[in-house]
Amino acid sequence: QRPPPQQGHGGSRDNGGRDHPKNRLLHGLTILYGRALTKQDYTVDCVEVNGKYQATIAFDEKYVYSGEPSDTKKLAEASACEAALEAVKYQLEPAVAQHEAIKKQNNQKKLAALKERKDAKKAAQTGVD
Repeated sequence: QRPPPQQGHGGSRDNGGRDHPKNRLLHGLTILYGRALTKQDYTVDCVEVNGKYQATIAFDEKYVYSGEPSDTKKLAEASACEAALEAVKYQLEPAVAQHEAIKKQNNQKKLAALKERKDAKKAAQTGVD
């Protein structure tokens, strides 16, 4: 049984793994495809070669990227994802930037609407008293 997660790491900069190459790649592909990915959209295979692991990631049935041989499966997978990120960054970076800009704009609209509702509620309360 795992111990419960610790709260309040003080200066810890753990961001839930968002910087992991696989997470960055899958996030970028999700934005690029405009939908949630499924297991059928990509495959990750790992094989042992001379005592080390080498991973390959494939998506769109035509893009296949292999990483460097690594000591563990996780490191091999990260290496393959880094290779894929490097190869398709010219497609991912603009799509992710546009997505983030739209997201920021929508958040600003929601915040403004919330502020208006809060101000209207406050004005209604002071008018009733």
